[in-house]
Amino acid sequence: CESGDQLSDQGCTACVSIWDDPSDCCDYPSHTWAELDYLHWWVQGYAIPPLVTAAPLGSSGALNDPNAVILLGSDRLDSGDRSGARARVGWWFDCCETHGIQVEFFGLEREGTRLDLVSSLPNAILYRPFFNTDPSNFGPDAQQADRISVASSSQLYSGNALYRHNWKCDFEPCGCRSYRIDFLAGYRYLRLDEDLTIRETASFGPNTFDITDRFTADNQFHGGELGVVGNFHRGDWSLELLAKVALGNNHQTVTVWGEEVTTINGLSPSIRSGGLLAQPTNIRSETRNAFAVLPEAGAELGYLLTDNLRLTVGYTILWLSHAVRPGDQIDPLVDGRFLNPNLVPPYTPPATRPAPRFTESSLWAQGIHLGLEWHY
Repeated sequence: CESGDQLSDQGCTACVSIWDDPSDCCDYPSHTWAELDYLHWWVQGYAIPPLVTAAPLGSSGALNDPNAVILLGSDRLDSGDRSGARARVGWWFDCCETHGIQVEFFGLEREGTRLDLVSSLPNAILYRPFFNTDPSNFGPDAQQADRISVASSSQLYSGNALYRHNWKCDFEPCGCRSYRIDFLAGYRYLRLDEDLTIRETASFGPNTFDITDRFTADNQFHGGELGVVGNFHRGDWSLELLAKVALGNNHQTVTVWGEEVTTINGLSPSIRSGGLLAQPTNIRSETRNAFAVLPEAGAELGYLLTDNLRLTVGYTILWLSHAVRPGDQIDPLVDGRFLNPNLVPPYTPPATRPAPRFTESSLWAQGIHLGLEWHY
C-alpha cells in the first residue's frame, strides 16, 4: 500500500501509506492464527549432596570410609529429557496485520526419579551419610538402613499474553513481501514445582525405625515481557527468529518436613518430629519474593503445506535467574544427638544443625519442537 497508483491495478481504494491509514488495505479480512507444537525438552536438574552409600559389613558407610560407594548424590537429579505441548493463538486487530494479540501456554510432563534399595549382607549394607556436629562424635558419619527409597518430581509450565505490533515490513500491496519484524509486549507467567523425599527403614532387634525427610520447592514467576520476532519468507519456506526477556517477581516457597516413627518391642509406635536431614532446627515452610529475569530465545523453520497450513520445526531456550530447588535446601551437617535411640523422644538438644536454608540457584530449559501452524 505504498501509493494510490499501486492499488489502482488491484481494484482497491487508494491510500497514501499503510502507516497513515492501516484500515485501508484492500478490504482484507482480519486474520487469526493458531499453532500447536509437540515439545521434547531438557530441564536443568538440581544438585544434591551424597544421600545414599553402600559398604561391606563392618564399615562405617561414611564419606571418609574408603570402602563406601556413593549410590546417589554428588550429581544432578531430574535432568532427563521430557515431553510436552505448546499452544499459541493470535488475532490481528486490522486487516493489514499491524496490531494484534497472542496468547501462549506450554507445559512439560512431570519428570521424576524413583530409587528403591535394599541392604544385602555381607557386602552391600546401605547407609545415609552426613557430617556429625555432635561435639562428642564430630566428623563424617552415616546411619545404617535396611531399606532406602528416594522419590522426586519436577514439573515446569508457563504462559504469556502479548500485544504484537509490526515495526518493519517490506510492504507490497496489501501484505509483506519477504520479511516482517514485530515488537512484543505483555505479561509472562512461569511455574516450577519440585520435591524430593527420602525414606528409610532400619531394624535393631525387635525395634524398628521408619524415617522420612521431604524437601519441596515452588517457584511462581510473574512479570512484564518485551521482545522482538522476525519472520522471513522465501517461496514456501519461512524462518522465524524470536528474542524476549521478562522482568518480574518470583514468589518462592521452601518446605522442609521430617518424621521418625519408632516401634519398640512391637508396641504402639511413637512419632517424633524430625527424620535425618530434616530436624526441628530446619523444619519449616518459608516464603520469599525475589526479583528475577527470564530471557527466552528461539528459532523456527516452516514449510507451507497449503495456503493456510504450515509445518514447523524449531528450537527454544529459556533461563530463570533466581529459583529455589530442593537439593539446595539440604544441609548435610546434622547434630547426632537427634539420632540417639537411647533418648526418649521428643528430645531437642542445644543444636543448630541442620540449619534452615533458603538457597537460590538458576534454571535453564531448552529443546526442540515439531508443530503445525494454521492461518485463517
